[in-house]
Amino acid sequence: MKNIGNELRDELRAAHAIIRTVLTVLTFDQKIQWSNANERDNVIGEGMTRADERKDAIERGCVDALYRELKCADRIIVNARALLTHHQCELWADAIRLAGVVSRNATRDDVREKALRRAAQELSGSWFGFDPAGPAESVTVVMLPTDAMSAEHAAFLRGLERLGALVFSMPRPADQRAGAGAMCAA
Repeated sequence: MKNIGNELRDELRAAHAIIRTVLTVLTFDQKIQWSNANERDNVIGEGMTRADERKDAIERGCVDALYRELKCADRIIVNARALLTHHQCELWADAIRLAGVVSRNATRDDVREKALRRAAQELSGSWFGFDPAGPAESVTVVMLPTDAMSAEHAAFLRGLERLGALVFSMPRPADQRAGAGAMCAA
């Protein structure tokens, strides 16, 4: 778990630099559009870029906080790239290199994606909650009951299905309480 924490922390530092550099390239109107896109995707924090939240996660965040902030940072970077012209993308790539972030891909999408995928696999047994950086109009909720699922819980989940939510149940890992399942609603 310590290795994945260090990897996520390193990627979050790189993402932080990438997000800071895009601010030098965006026009005022693009910054407003970027802020709106970040708000739409539910990745806006105290500020437009979640800089304070990222810094806090880098300095003293647990693996779950690092993962969550890296997911948000990834979405913020995607939203920024969608607004840039080709010329602005080239300027952004130069600014990223000047900030000391070196990779084949200037925005490190490939590296960040691999780190997030590895973290999701390692954290799958311990992570629960909701994904704030999921696609727009979509929220994933994972519930880990402490006991077997009651009839009331099952009725509640069936009600969610009638509202259009995708609900499924999966067995808990063997190291957790026997007889209880994990329920997911999306």
